[in-house]
Amino acid sequence: MAPLGVFNREVFHRHAYVGRMAVVGADIGRTLGLMADWWAPSRRGEWRGGWSLGLRGWGIVTQGAKARWSAAYGRPWLFVRAAGEHGTTAAFGYPRNSPEGERRGVWVPGPSGRDVPYRGTFVDVIGPGFAFDGVDSSELDDHLQAWGMAPAGAPYACRVNAKGAAMARSVVQALHALTTAVDEEASRWG
Repeated sequence: MAPLGVFNREVFHRHAYVGRMAVVGADIGRTLGLMADWWAPSRRGEWRGGWSLGLRGWGIVTQGAKARWSAAYGRPWLFVRAAGEHGTTAAFGYPRNSPEGERRGVWVPGPSGRDVPYRGTFVDVIGPGFAFDGVDSSELDDHLQAWGMAPAGAPYACRVNAKGAAMARSVVQALHALTTAVDEEASRWG
């Protein structure tokens, strides 16, 4: 286990952003919010009504007339908002260019052929779980039980020790099992 800033810089950034791997979880908005140093209501078009998050280790909280989060390291904001009754959608924002104007961040070919900033792939399994099991709940354990799986007993927080690591491991295993069950059910529907 590593401090959150180190995890965000060395694991989350490397895999979810640079490596463009999918981020899969339950209640992703809350989880990503817990990984952030800064939260502010988003006022940007598609993210209006959601949140702008400044991940720990991806920028700094500036002090001045008004405290704010600054993408000082050229890494993007993270945006989250509700999607339906139990789902969450998320995306990386635009990375800030260097003071010299050099483009930073991860860019990918867009539909027009021009490069666009990588927005990420985020999957919140609670929404699809609700669609297939009909359990009106945002709690992971409720959906696990609906699929005949043992509850994970996921706490809202855990200590950074062996017991906390074991709990995190059991939650990841439960998420994998639920994601697999939902994926298999979705394939049956075509």
